[in-house]
Amino acid sequence: RLYVGVGKGTKVPTRAKVMIPVVFQIIETALPKLTSIIFGMAEWFSVACSAGVLDDKQVTGIQRLLAGQLQKARFFRKFIDFGKQLMLYGTSYFFVYWKVRREWVWTRTKVERPRTILGVPLPFSTTEYEKKLEYKVVERRPEIEVLPIENVFPDPDCPDQENARGVYVVKYTTLEDLQAQSKGKYPVYANVDKLAEMGGGQSEKQQFTTQKESIRGVSAASPDSSKTKQVELITYWGREDLDGDGIPEEVQIVIANRSVLLKASRNPFDHQMRPVVSCQMFPVPHEPFGMGLVEPVIPMIHELVTIRNQHLDM
Repeated sequence: RLYVGVGKGTKVPTRAKVMIPVVFQIIETALPKLTSIIFGMAEWFSVACSAGVLDDKQVTGIQRLLAGQLQKARFFRKFIDFGKQLMLYGTSYFFVYWKVRREWVWTRTKVERPRTILGVPLPFSTTEYEKKLEYKVVERRPEIEVLPIENVFPDPDCPDQENARGVYVVKYTTLEDLQAQSKGKYPVYANVDKLAEMGGGQSEKQQFTTQKESIRGVSAASPDSSKTKQVELITYWGREDLDGDGIPEEVQIVIANRSVLLKASRNPFDHQMRPVVSCQMFPVPHEPFGMGLVEPVIPMIHELVTIRNQHLDM
């Protein structure tokens, strides 16, 4: 509300409702400075190898590979959103995962056919190509996504995410998308039919998300419309004992609408690390959330806005 410059309503409609965009000026001034410090150099990151395992050519190749992957993931544009959320709320999250995209594509297969004249084989053959429609992987690379802070729930008892028990990530999708991902040769989720029997989606969202949409003037559609019914997916990344051997392992558990289990499996990544990367601008001791540029000056902003509106009402 302070960033977009929307003030709170008053009981008296004739009172002044001027909102001074101080927060907007703070964020839009600090963010370019931060990005220029990080990305101002031609090579804003480097690759180093310890103990001489790789030579200079291999290290340079890895650096070029990472630069290409970041460019395909549009890292600079996403870092702007990441940094803006970091300055506003003090905490921001990246979701790093492996993107695999499959599409129906036409493939050409080379076929060598022998040539003959009157049944006598010739010492050369004819090259032909057979076209075939196949469903195959067309893109496989790392991907980065900025998570809204209201959709991430870290362990409140552990400020260090690496040592925390786990982290919950919330997102919303439609029942049709879930049904599409539960069919075919590579199903992702199970028990989607049970979710459909229970009525599918729900029209409610989190209160914080609804307030953000209302502040910007984005009104929700009619609750009777099936398109507005969203399925809430809660994904848990952390340690849990799935096989019953008494040893917790890194797992991925997906629950729909807080009632239907869609997926419970080991962490699919080889490194067995959680794909949620957190960053605090000004860390607060013993807390998973930090402080941004706005929180320390909120009382002074309210004081400045109140005094300005009082002058206008006189």
